[in-house]
Amino acid sequence: PQRIIPGRVVLFLVGTLALGPGLLVNGILKEHWHRPRPVHVYEFGGNTAYVDWWNPGGGCERNCSFVSGEVASAAWMFAPAMLAPPQWRIAAFAGASIFTFVISLSRMAAGGHFFTDVLFAALLMTILIWVIHRVVFRWRRSPAVIA
Repeated sequence: PQRIIPGRVVLFLVGTLALGPGLLVNGILKEHWHRPRPVHVYEFGGNTAYVDWWNPGGGCERNCSFVSGEVASAAWMFAPAMLAPPQWRIAAFAGASIFTFVISLSRMAAGGHFFTDVLFAALLMTILIWVIHRVVFRWRRSPAVIA
């Protein structure tokens, strides 16, 4: 019986979503990178000192600024775009790019993230999606070993 959605496609889509926004961004970076959000720093009327993106220290205790979870989730749209038929792929990438850009701007405008927070969220997701795509769709089944 033929599957409606091939297993590799499901593995790729679920894997990139779970590993990117799920584990890497929300499970590791946001919980261990204590950079405060723009609305919380002195320069924007908050009560915490500004911290550069490369410094994991800072006054944020929970759900911190680096990197943006919303932008990582928006950038995940590049994963299904990679699976679009060739004649639709450019449009799919354009749509994912515009969506990610708009979400990035809205998060910065709301004071939730600095530019580097959204930039690195998009970059990390793009790299992760590319690597997982290579792993999932480039591996070859091993021939059965006859013992």
